[in-house]
Amino acid sequence: GIDMKQPLLEAIPVRDSETVYLVPELCAFTGFHEELRKDKTLMSDALKQTKATPQERFNEIQKLADNIFDQISQANAKGVPAKLMRDWNLSLERLPLEVDARVFDPVKVFFQPLSEREKEKGYLAEEGVFQRSMRNGLQCPTKLEDWLFICPESDTQVVNIWLRSVRDIA
Repeated sequence: GIDMKQPLLEAIPVRDSETVYLVPELCAFTGFHEELRKDKTLMSDALKQTKATPQERFNEIQKLADNIFDQISQANAKGVPAKLMRDWNLSLERLPLEVDARVFDPVKVFFQPLSEREKEKGYLAEEGVFQRSMRNGLQCPTKLEDWLFICPESDTQVVNIWLRSVRDIA
């Protein structure tokens, strides 16, 4: 059945006559509204969050969970978190669930070596800065004939700069 109490995100419509609501589970954060970009403090805090290590991210989520847990575990909890938890029939554990997992080795990208010494030198994909290395050539270049690049309209200028860079290097 349809849950008519499902929380939705209200999107900023293109036309004033539109009303747009989105299901949060199907959304991905793609950028900031122009007004938010002007707020230097907010942007600084947001960038810190996006560049946080997994451990830092975990610690912040744990602090939030502890805060919610403390508010809902009081004998006569009447705050917003307690009400939401009751309304949605949710419970919260103090400690996160532990699962078995493994960490993969970082992905390395290899380029055409300039010398024998550079043959084994790889660049970490996470760093994502390969312009200087690409000038030496690729190990297995592939010809791309028909391809499609999809991006938000707000990023068109950045994408065009990137595409020019790729064409220059090619």
